[in-house]
Amino acid sequence: MEVGGIVLGAVSLLAGFKGAVDGLQLLSDIYHSFEDASFYGVKFEVEKQRLQIWGEFFGFNDHAKCEKLRAQPEVAQSLVLYILMEFQDASTNLDIMIAKYGLKLVDTNMKTTPNAHTKLQPKSELLDKLADAQRKSDSKLKWWKKGMPWTLDLAKFEKLLDRLEYLNDSLERIVPRVDLALLTQGLASYLVPNPNTSYLDAFKNSSQQYVAMCAAAKQVKLTSTIMSEVPMVPWSSISSVYVAETLSDGSTRVLAVHQDSSTGFAQKIIIDWKEPNSNLSVSERDEVLTRIKGMCLLFQEISQNGSDHFRVLPCLGLIEDPEYARQHTGHKKHGFVFAYPNQDANRPESLYQGFASLGNVPIGTRFRLAQNLASGILLLHSSKWLHKNICSQNVLFFHPKRVSHPASTEHVASGYLTGFSYSRPDSPNQVSLERPQTKGSFDFYRHPDYEKGHSRLNDIYSLGVVLFEIGHWKSIRTVYDQMKLSYTKEAEIKSFLVDNCTALAARMGEIYASVVKRCLTSDFGGSPISNDEGELVRAFWSLVVRELDSCRA
Repeated sequence: MEVGGIVLGAVSLLAGFKGAVDGLQLLSDIYHSFEDASFYGVKFEVEKQRLQIWGEFFGFNDHAKCEKLRAQPEVAQSLVLYILMEFQDASTNLDIMIAKYGLKLVDTNMKTTPNAHTKLQPKSELLDKLADAQRKSDSKLKWWKKGMPWTLDLAKFEKLLDRLEYLNDSLERIVPRVDLALLTQGLASYLVPNPNTSYLDAFKNSSQQYVAMCAAAKQVKLTSTIMSEVPMVPWSSISSVYVAETLSDGSTRVLAVHQDSSTGFAQKIIIDWKEPNSNLSVSERDEVLTRIKGMCLLFQEISQNGSDHFRVLPCLGLIEDPEYARQHTGHKKHGFVFAYPNQDANRPESLYQGFASLGNVPIGTRFRLAQNLASGILLLHSSKWLHKNICSQNVLFFHPKRVSHPASTEHVASGYLTGFSYSRPDSPNQVSLERPQTKGSFDFYRHPDYEKGHSRLNDIYSLGVVLFEIGHWKSIRTVYDQMKLSYTKEAEIKSFLVDNCTALAARMGEIYASVVKRCLTSDFGGSPISNDEGELVRAFWSLVVRELDSCRA
């Protein structure tokens, strides 16, 4: 099939996409010489990354050769090619860029250094033309970027941004609606971990929901002046206390009822207690409390703006145990107070308990649970926070009161992350003051290199263990006991899990098993993944979240 004289196929689609991306990268290099307009910078970065992620999703690379897009009807492929050509034209057409967007090369540097423009894009035909066209310009406005002086009319440039947004919207209309959330999650993982904190306010106001949520969460991480504003739930408002589960570190998960004193409204709640560590110094205990308050602020933020996406329960605030304070002078015990996602739901059950109580959970339900948990970790990491205690006891789901069938397990797919008592901001200057103290000689979920300090890779490893459990639908402790294993070190458990990913493939498929192995080995392909900035977060979205989303039963 031919479109406007261009043969429609993998080669033309790849060429169109590459031209569009190259044009946006060129504009990005030029634009970043302007440091006084973060709104425009944010909007441009959003549109540039939307195109990149859309292309990655549809396999626009030499390996995949647009395979996913070419499975779409030819009319859809034709529309995509036209849109990509529009992208390229909007970002590389010399006449448009000069006349519509006011882009100019200032002549001063051209006279003293005639070939300076090649420093930006050495093989750019567009820049050669711009240099020739603007050598005699006498503009007085100058900015410098790698030796390149430019002028840009920001009011006109905004028209280009509107055009790029329209083109991206057009591309996303071709994406099946079920996949749109996945694309916008990827957008957050590409943008928000960026170290440019001056963009955060603009990101918070983005029309892209996941970007706005992650930016708000990251800003909580950077804020240290509002800790006194953390809401406290009075102990006197709590009744019907019931210990639902004693966790592996000795702490308890409590179910209760909270009644608001001002409204009289009563609701079912969960209290996740943070077990105090008496070995910490006073200053270290203060730092731990600061982190707990920071997490509470984070939960408050995402409770207002989409806690379901983070897989976090609605948070009412912190609570303090008065009895503990009376018995331990100088020490306090705090807990997170979470509301049920639906007040009509029955008591929650942890995934660990579900392995024993629920029989044959369909593989499709398990796939959705795994993808939801991975998405929650992705957004948490995109917001520059670490969980530090991922395990099957810290995944909760709620039995609905009304189900279509008594044996239904659909609710299992909607798992929520809990156990945030050890969480902290993901920053070089933040050290791990404590870790979950599992009773026994070792922790099944703990990365063998935990002594080096906790990182995103450690969280991902723990998630890999949980995904392994979901695949076999039994806890790693049960597997350990049933096989009469005698391992005493985390490294031995890791080797056992990795070796048994082959057997997992027979149960859950090759894609799922490869994701589990990737999480356990930190092997994200190519060169070693850095723990810095957003590289690992982007790889996690691409090679874990997206892959799990593709699993079907």
